[in-house]
Amino acid sequence: NTKSYKLFNPVTRKFIISRDVQFVENEAWDGSINKIVSVTLTIPHDDMADETIEQQ
Repeated sequence: NTKSYKLFNPVTRKFIISRDVQFVENEAWDGSINKIVSVTLTIPHDDMADETIEQQ
């Protein structure tokens, strides 16, 4: 039982599980998926560094 969020990317149609999620509660969603989103993933392997993924 982990305290994490399951996130769906509608462009790639894939799920990501993350514990580091920020919610922007003072903005309304306009229904579009054409915004640029930046996600930083920490991968728990010694030989891999943090990765930043940008979607348009």
